[in-house]
Amino acid sequence: MIRNLLFDLGGVIMDIERERCVNAFRQLGMDNIGDFLGDYGQKGAFGQLEEGLISPAEWREEVRRNIPHEVTDAQIDEAFNSFLIGIPIHRLEALRELHKHYRLYLLSNTNSVMWNSKIAESFTVEGLTVNDYFDGITTSFEAKAMKPAPEIF
Repeated sequence: MIRNLLFDLGGVIMDIERERCVNAFRQLGMDNIGDFLGDYGQKGAFGQLEEGLISPAEWREEVRRNIPHEVTDAQIDEAFNSFLIGIPIHRLEALRELHKHYRLYLLSNTNSVMWNSKIAESFTVEGLTVNDYFDGITTSFEAKAMKPAPEIF
């Protein structure tokens, strides 16, 4: 008998679009953004942020090294958050319905910049928080490991 369901966030619960993020960083002047944002995972400072190995402040400083002019923290964060489109309401409703019958868990390669802003905000559409939808949450930046590494499981 199935009692637990495990969900990924990006591309499953939350709609994402890498190209929006790539374009946003290019507009800031970061022409080499493709070296950091892969189709299936982040590299360099972006991967280190996602794995919880560097802080958001350290990550932003690394980003600034690749942009030829001054940019603010808010501009960098906004460009990064453009990766996230949002969560359709019907998915939140489906999670609530599933939660009546199963324990729900979330496992995601993500980072604190997105998690504490756009992701958290996307779960509040129904007046709830991300913790209201899941019995347990594991994020790569908190676990200090990224999927598919066995340590995150």
